[in-house]
Amino acid sequence: MRRWLKAATRLYPRAWRNRYGAEFDALLDDVQPRWLDVADVLIGALIMRVKEMREFWKVAAAIAVTSCVTAIGSWFFAPQEYQSEAVLHVTETQAPPFPITDEVAYRWQTVTSRSNLAGIIQRSDINLYPDMRHRFPFEEIIEHMRRNISIRTLQNRDIAITFLYPDPGKAQLVVDALTDKLRNTGFSHGLVLVKLASLPKSPSRSERWMIALMALGGGLAAGILMMLLQRRRRWTIGFVACGLTGAVAGGGASFLLPAWYTSTSLLCVAPLSGVSDTPRRLMSDQEMTDWLKKKKSVLLSSAVLAELIQRPSLNLYLSVRKRNGLEAAIETMRHDIHIERQSPSAVQISFTYRDPYKAQLTSSAIASLFIDSAFDRPYADVTAARGNAFLCLDKHGVEFFRCIDGINPKRNRLEFLDILDPASLPITPVAPNRLTIAIFGMFGGLLLGAARKWGQLPFSSCL
Repeated sequence: MRRWLKAATRLYPRAWRNRYGAEFDALLDDVQPRWLDVADVLIGALIMRVKEMREFWKVAAAIAVTSCVTAIGSWFFAPQEYQSEAVLHVTETQAPPFPITDEVAYRWQTVTSRSNLAGIIQRSDINLYPDMRHRFPFEEIIEHMRRNISIRTLQNRDIAITFLYPDPGKAQLVVDALTDKLRNTGFSHGLVLVKLASLPKSPSRSERWMIALMALGGGLAAGILMMLLQRRRRWTIGFVACGLTGAVAGGGASFLLPAWYTSTSLLCVAPLSGVSDTPRRLMSDQEMTDWLKKKKSVLLSSAVLAELIQRPSLNLYLSVRKRNGLEAAIETMRHDIHIERQSPSAVQISFTYRDPYKAQLTSSAIASLFIDSAFDRPYADVTAARGNAFLCLDKHGVEFFRCIDGINPKRNRLEFLDILDPASLPITPVAPNRLTIAIFGMFGGLLLGAARKWGQLPFSSCL
């Protein structure tokens, strides 16, 4: 019991223990401890703590009020977003080539392709994001639009398409354009529009909730900083100065690093069977994995990469080749190429390089080689004729035509390939991420400030 009583006394504030601790311990040694005495000591310690923290609670209340006011203000002044929605019903008008969900994913790639979205953005009656188009690259605006578009399957074979935009009328027009495009992509099932694109009357709350929560967190952080400035002004100023110095140093150093650009192209993939030019079904996950692994082994072989690197129009990795030879350049290029499955019906090819124009040319060349590998021979060697049952590509790798000698007739399944998004011209570099480097620099500076708190380093070491 006496041990519990001694432990309870340690809950008193340190200043109080330094002044009265010895006398209090001597008093406790003279009494026969009981559980009631332990409770009395705990209550006394709590009262002392409350008295010591009285100023803290005042600051905490001010923090809470400031944060709430900031959050409420951000709720009202945040930009309003309106969500329009249309619903389509799927009917069985004929035998489907593959399940509804697979075909929706297959056709949706065309609806959200870069070319289709760019056309919607620039339509004279819609004219989306006019302010952003003056400040950001067009590729970033397309990606921003993609994030605001969604499609989902509902019960009773319904499909809902939604779009979020500050103008309710334009949100409705965009949903109309998306539904029309989906219905005109050759959907093998019947599509009936059961709910026209709605004209939203009230703004969507999701984005405003996020802004309000961010404002609440920012208010709390500012209040805590004010409290620290009030209680330990010198240490807090030095701590913050170290963090800001680290952020400035990291951000400045990031501008000394070379910029890297990534160009991407998107291919639509589905198998053909027999003499039909209609995709029968999408590949299963395992089939797609095996098929893509086979194609990557061909595209990333040393012979193919060496030919790309030494093409006169590309002439890639010149400094690496001079310093370490062609083999080192091949390994570097193999690391910079990414061929990934976007969905059961699409493959994305991306290439990262220091020159944005060469990145685009190389990404386009890799996509062409990918198409070549699907037909086991270059499409430049394919001759066109009428009445044949096989589907091939012309020399541009974009449009389809029929041919006689293009494909081995013994193959029982052929891949249907289409370039949905040609290789993009990157404007914004993907690396270095200067914001991340600045954040890491800030944390490094804060660690230096914490070391000063523990008496390890002076604040001048942050400068």
